[in-house]
Amino acid sequence: MQHFPENAETIQVAKGTAQLIKKDIFKNLMWYMLPDSSVQYPLTIERVKKIKLLNSQGVIPDELEAVEVTSSKPKEVEPEFVDVVGQISLRSLEKADKKRQQKGRQQQQRPPQQQKPRHRPPKGK
Repeated sequence: MQHFPENAETIQVAKGTAQLIKKDIFKNLMWYMLPDSSVQYPLTIERVKKIKLLNSQGVIPDELEAVEVTSSKPKEVEPEFVDVVGQISLRSLEKADKKRQQKGRQQQQRPPQQQKPRHRPPKGK
């Protein structure tokens, strides 16, 4: 944090007053946003110091000169999907469904069986 310039919440450029929105202490970048814009511009600490110096001398630079931010993480590769419509067989599910239907019909056609009471020996004696 000691390398970041103080009083750099706003800087003047030709497009307007850029507002500081965040500081990236790991990449030593300061992110600014121009009025009437949702674009965030990452600037190096040196560039911010230079713009602040120019602003104090009454000079307004044309551009912020944002840096290109690259990620150290490898880019994730999206998996490729294959169209398998019509290639998957549902016969095993159809067979299981037919068996279930046949079993249900058979149970409906049979009269209910009477169960014989089971004789159980008394407990404890």
